Amino acid sequence: MAKKPHELALNDYVLGMSYKDIADKYKVGVDTVKKWKTRYKWNRDSVPKPKKTVSTLSTKNEKVDKSGQQQEADPELTDTEQLFCYHFVKDRNATQAALKSGYSKHKPSAAVMGCRLLQRPRVKAEIDRLRGLVCQDLHIGLQDFLQFCVNIVSADIGDYVGWGQRQQQVIGMYGPLVDKKTKQPIMETINFVDLGESELLDTSVIQEVKQGKDGISIKLADKKWAWEQLIKFFDWLPDKWQRNVEEEKLKLAKAKLLLEVEKAKGENKENQHVDALKRKMAERKMKNGGA
Repeated sequence: MAKKPHELALNDYVLGMSYKDIADKYKVGVDTVKKWKTRYKWNRDSVPKPKKTVSTLSTKNEKVDKSGQQQEADPELTDTEQLFCYHFVKDRNATQAALKSGYSKHKPSAAVMGCRLLQRPRVKAEIDRLRGLVCQDLHIGLQDFLQFCVNIVSADIGDYVGWGQRQQQVIGMYGPLVDKKTKQPIMETINFVDLGESELLDTSVIQEVKQGKDGISIKLADKKWAWEQLIKFFDWLPDKWQRNVEEEKLKLAKAKLLLEVEKAKGENKENQHVDALKRKMAERKMKNGGA
């Protein structure tokens, strides 16, 4: 039995869709959506209870936009499957999603069921659709993530702090010191670190700014992590090169292990030598005492 518009709209409301977007999707007025919320007691913290009906794996009659993303939920999707998709998108945990959607009350069987559900075409399509809604609501996408990584790898610490040496008048117990003969200030060379103005800088790539007993310190986001993300996305490391890198890492690890083994052997021999000397001294002491 096909769901009524207000039943379908509830799932979109729970996922955070605005009144206007729901109204546009179901071709009704915003006031109608608000009435649905009041009449059927919609709550973003609650989700519809699953039914025990199970249907086939057919994915026909799907509406797909130009990007290939499903616009509406598959009508063949059961309530329990849709509930599973909601919890999976929210928590990224198939086992917990299966438990919360009512497929099982036992964790082992829920883990198996979660894996099976993720293989169903219509479930995967619904998960992609819900993720798309979340991304639209956040107004972020892959391009934003890649740009963030580029900002991190291109960030220059010199734009955020300046350092060097400069002359400064020496301060004594009673104030600035002055040469009695020349009447000139007594100067000294000091090291300095100055921070840039935050209003003029990209603070999104700053991971930490703190002030301790040694002064103010600033830490930028991890460039190594950002490079790794870009390398993975653009596939900049060919398979052969990647294998060579891994082989070199393995060689270094083996060499380090051999050094540790040799060091342990040397320490063991030294300990044995010391123990032998102690035994000889003890034997000699006993002989002298016996004499």
